[in-house]
Amino acid sequence: MMDIAERIKCLEQIDLFHAFSGEELKQFAEQITEETFESNQDILTEGEPGEEMYILLQGSLKVYKESRTIAIITPVDYVGEMAIIETKPRSASVRTQEPCRLLKITSDQFKKYLAGQPKSLVSMMKTLSRRIRQDTVTIASEYEKANIMIHDMKNLLSVFLYLSVIKRELTSDVGQKAVAHMTEARQNLALLMEEALANARHLQQLPVLMEDSLSSLILDLIESELKVHPDVQDKKISIAIDNTVPNFLFSRLDIRRVIVNLILNAAQASNPGDTIAVELKKAGNYAEVHIIDNGCGILESAGKKIFEPHFTTKENGSGLGLPSCKYIVEEKHDGVLTYRSSPNRGATFVVRLPLGQSS
Repeated sequence: MMDIAERIKCLEQIDLFHAFSGEELKQFAEQITEETFESNQDILTEGEPGEEMYILLQGSLKVYKESRTIAIITPVDYVGEMAIIETKPRSASVRTQEPCRLLKITSDQFKKYLAGQPKSLVSMMKTLSRRIRQDTVTIASEYEKANIMIHDMKNLLSVFLYLSVIKRELTSDVGQKAVAHMTEARQNLALLMEEALANARHLQQLPVLMEDSLSSLILDLIESELKVHPDVQDKKISIAIDNTVPNFLFSRLDIRRVIVNLILNAAQASNPGDTIAVELKKAGNYAEVHIIDNGCGILESAGKKIFEPHFTTKENGSGLGLPSCKYIVEEKHDGVLTYRSSPNRGATFVVRLPLGQSS
């Protein structure tokens, strides 16, 4: 265990305490406690209430959300600092990567000590504010890099205009159909990139809803990208279309994204040779698309988070597919995206879209 002099030396290295006098640091160092943790032990858990922060003295810590690592903490640095100001659920988890030694500061210790030290409190608030601004600048920089990449990818799409030349040279129906699918995919990519760049410029783009056929969309995507997608190659897809579903207003590109995402998720959850059922139904004033698999199902604990950005149970997943689907269906189409599942009995996702004005 550290003596008081060693604790003071560590506290002096932390920016939160730079305004503390030597006597103030000594008083504070006497109140806090030292703790040890084994390797691969969670000390903070995402979603749980927090009332303490930790200063890492020895070892290393991993800050993560689900399967995504956010940062690696090394001595002398700290985590969980927002918990000493307000009691709210943790925004991320923290796990030891090796045996660790830490100083723990509780919310009560913080409030009790700083109640009589307004100058120190103001200094700590300024430090926390500066760290938040730095994080915001970093996020903005990464966002800008992503937009630059999207801009440059959009320029690269121009080479696919040669598809029109290839189409003129092809004589077989199979080749003509393949080029037609690729041409449509290029157009869709260009539209998505335009939307992404518009979002970056904070331009509000209203969804383009046109009267269209949902049944033709389903049949088209089954015969285009899903026909050659590697995740679907060893699966079967059955289609059941209710012909009473009329044409209605929706964004063909956006709903295409939703159905493709859901079918690919179903394929990734299924075993080779399994059948994925895609059903289009009319339910009152709604059109419903059901995507049904016989895979491993969704655990109840995971089900509460599947629509949260970056939550994933896949090793290399991004956790963006289902949040994207929910946004498109519910925010852009006033519909509803739901699911039902039983462990080891597969899952069914239901896209429910209002028919509104239909022909």
